[in-house]
Amino acid sequence: MFQKMIKKYKEYGLIGLILSGIGHEFKQTAKLFLNFAELVSTKVPLLYIEKEILIRNHIFKNKHKGCRCFVIGNGPSLNKQDLSLLSNEITIVVNAFWKNKIVEKWQPTYYCFADPMLFNGSESFRNFFHDLQTRVHSSTFLAPTYARKIIFEQELLPFKQTYYVAFRGSLSANLRYDIDLVKPIPGVMNVVQLGIMWAMYMGCSPIYLIGLNHDWLTHASTLQHFYKSSTFQNISNSIINNEEHINYKQNMQGVLKLWCGYENFLKYACKKNVKIINATKGGLLDVFERVEYEKIFKLKSNTNKNMF
Repeated sequence: MFQKMIKKYKEYGLIGLILSGIGHEFKQTAKLFLNFAELVSTKVPLLYIEKEILIRNHIFKNKHKGCRCFVIGNGPSLNKQDLSLLSNEITIVVNAFWKNKIVEKWQPTYYCFADPMLFNGSESFRNFFHDLQTRVHSSTFLAPTYARKIIFEQELLPFKQTYYVAFRGSLSANLRYDIDLVKPIPGVMNVVQLGIMWAMYMGCSPIYLIGLNHDWLTHASTLQHFYKSSTFQNISNSIINNEEHINYKQNMQGVLKLWCGYENFLKYACKKNVKIINATKGGLLDVFERVEYEKIFKLKSNTNKNMF
């Protein structure tokens, strides 16, 4: 087990090791070292190569200042919302959004990933990215620096369209500094949180959230999305294979950290005069103010009419 941990550490770094969740042998170790990782990782300096990679992100600084955008999760509620309304909007999507038929009508503006599992080099994940590239052609991608090597070697994402972020510390612990993608940013509990940080860095406001059902605790044995098939080939959406893995307390602790991260976003957004609004159909995310998705576009339509 120790040799496997050393290999994983060399490939992904400390945060990648703790967050990867790949293989049962890492789970007990992750429990022991998670808090330590959050403390130490805030002081781990960037490598020279990481600095060179991150400096490219300066092109996103206030790129869409004052413009609204939509950060889109993959919850089943997406099936109840008319995504065609987003054809001329700034969109930030995540993970397996390419499975949505809407990409045949409009392409996501931005696309981000954060889960180390996606970059474990297996055939299932290579196929995932191959299918993504056959359906998504014009997006700009964002991924963790620890995934850069495998992304490059296996051509998982287009080289010129892919940018990287470095994680240090934990968003759930605090958000004391300005979000700056040229520097390390707080580690996230899910990829949507990375999408929100990207939107903030680009100066977007308001930031609308859709597809964020966040109701996993009501069906803790499965992951539910807008699509019915498995996210990856030969890998079931079931996240509990036997009773040994059932630990409702750990699930609650994970969701609590996720909620703390969202609350830190809200505090930061208030200081920066940025509005984050939840337009998800239903769901349990109650940190941000809510609005009915359809009303967003009615308001814009009425505004345009008043101009003439």
